[in-house]
Amino acid sequence: MLKRIWRSIVRFFERLFGKKTRTPVPTEPTAESKPPLEDADYEFLFMQLLEGVNKGWGKVQVLNYLDNLSDRSSEVEWVGWLRQFGDRLLENPMPNDELASRMLKLGETRCGTLSDVAAEIARQLLAKKVTLPSQPMTADAEALFYQGNQQFEAGNYQGAIDCWDRALSIKPDFYEAWTNRGLAMSNLRRYEEAVACYDRALAILSDYDIAWSNRGFALKNLNRYEEALACYDRALEIQPHFYDPWLNRGTLLAGNGRYEEALASYEKAVAIEPLRSEAWLARGNILMVTERYNDAIGNWDKVLELQPNLQRAWTQRGAALFHLGRYQEAIDSCDEALKLQPDDREAMSYRGKSLVKLSAADDND
Repeated sequence: MLKRIWRSIVRFFERLFGKKTRTPVPTEPTAESKPPLEDADYEFLFMQLLEGVNKGWGKVQVLNYLDNLSDRSSEVEWVGWLRQFGDRLLENPMPNDELASRMLKLGETRCGTLSDVAAEIARQLLAKKVTLPSQPMTADAEALFYQGNQQFEAGNYQGAIDCWDRALSIKPDFYEAWTNRGLAMSNLRRYEEAVACYDRALAILSDYDIAWSNRGFALKNLNRYEEALACYDRALEIQPHFYDPWLNRGTLLAGNGRYEEALASYEKAVAIEPLRSEAWLARGNILMVTERYNDAIGNWDKVLELQPNLQRAWTQRGAALFHLGRYQEAIDSCDEALKLQPDDREAMSYRGKSLVKLSAADDND
């Protein structure tokens, strides 16, 4: 049974991301250089790795597997690919419980950053409750529900709404369909209608944390900030380890100048998902606004550990170093930013101002 489920997941990924050319794992080293891995290679090899872990591979076997591929990809490159892959998974409304389960097992091997990131993505996938019906229903309602999910993933939000409406005509208490319908309404910027959908979902299941969190997002876009904040707080009462409402709560508070409260929310978010960069980025912005430059530098260092090629983080790090009078380090950070984006005016400005300060210091000597 599990093998059949896993084969269906592999076929699902072929439909979702395009059919991939399978590249076998090299078993014998050859004299000729091997090409670096492409996305299709990473995906196939990662699925093969998960298959091994599911069959009982431990830390040693996982590290040996990755070591056999080290001439084609570094750990940093593997992690970069996995984050992009995870983003695509998280954007897709279809359930991925079997995949998430295997990625959690990879995390349990504790074989480095790759396994940590895999576990992080798995936890996020398992937290996406909106896409997995948890109540008895007819086959017709369930089929229409997943048709709606497919339309949503393709960007056809009205088509998704039409499918969910048909599912709801069969099963009016289908709260996951009401919640997904609300998400589609939000994507169409029909926020009042989105709130109404979440209200219907919550009338059926009052402690549905996803609906509370999504309701908060819609209310924020209606500038109903205190109501939005109350929704995030309610979602967190139900599920304190829910990353998204902590992040969104912080963003709402920061946008209203409530920086200390926002920082507290971001601290909760990074404690829950330390390998996700959004809360670290938002936290860094507040530390810059409140002129806590030493703390900001440590924050940007963490962001760059997660995303070494993030130009904005290099620029902001350079700005913080400039304000602390560490002008050569500021120049070095701005240079990294300009390698990534040569027309970054902010980086050019802080680099220029740092050079002036260094020149003035030399003249005084």
